[in-house]
This record gives sequence, C-alpha cells and structure tokens, in this order.
Amino acid sequence: MPRIRVWHATAADFDTFAPFSHFGSRAQAEMRCPPGGHLLEVELLVADPKTMKDTGGWDERQLKRLQKQGWDGVRYLNRYEGIPQSAFERARAKYANIDRLSDANFQKALPEASESWIVFDPRNAKIIAKHEPAEGEGSASLSAELCNA
Repeated sequence: MPRIRVWHATAADFDTFAPFSHFGSRAQAEMRCPPGGHLLEVELLVADPKTMKDTGGWDERQLKRLQKQGWDGVRYLNRYEGIPQSAFERARAKYANIDRLSDANFQKALPEASESWIVFDPRNAKIIAKHEPAEGEGSASLSAELCNA
C-alpha cells in the first residue's frame, strides 16, 4: 500500500483522526491553521483513492457512497488552499472562469496548486509529528476569503 506524507492543521489535540478527514501540502495546512493551532505531519496509507475535481466542498453523503463503492479515499487537485492569493488573482484575471478549467489546465495556470486527500478510514492516517506554525502562518486563508466573498 503506498504511503503518502501529508499535513493537517488543527486547534484540537487528538491521536486519531475522524472519518473523512482532509490532508494536503504543508502550504495548504499553513493556510488552514487557526490561531493557536498546530500542524500535524501525517503518513497516509491509501490503496485505491477516487480522483475527483475540487468543487470547493465535500458532501459527507457523497463520501459515504464512495466508501461503499470500495474506494478508500479521495485525491483531488486543491484549487483553493496553498495557493498564494497574488498568484490566484493573476490567474483569475487571465482566465474568464478559472473554475471551469480541467485539472491539467488549472495546474498549468497555477503550478502552486497541489493534491489534497480525504481518507475514509482513520486507521489509514498516522500522525508522524506535531509542529507549531512559524510566525505569520495560518489565519490568512485564501479559501476563507473565497468562501466569504
């Protein structure tokens, strides 16, 4: 089973993730890290993820259906987190509707975009290390700005 090194941001203290937890790059986790929170370095064991397009939100009913179909997680190109706002604004000015781009074209327009993961079974996510974010990381999230726009 392939092992994938990823990150997760949280304000909570725990040893086991909830089902359907989200993971991504360090830059993505830094954007999601709440004030006073911490970054978890995590190893995922994902044998058969469903690759999907990021639409900005995930419905738990949809994720449960995918799990019943035999998938053990979701892999997607994260279109909202881990991307510097200045890069996103440049791409948005260049492309009329950036959300309609295929993942391949989105990645060409925004090479800073990287994969994220949703793991269905918490036993497939192992915390490797806990890190404190560097000064200035967290709380300034492009995703929060887009969701509040």
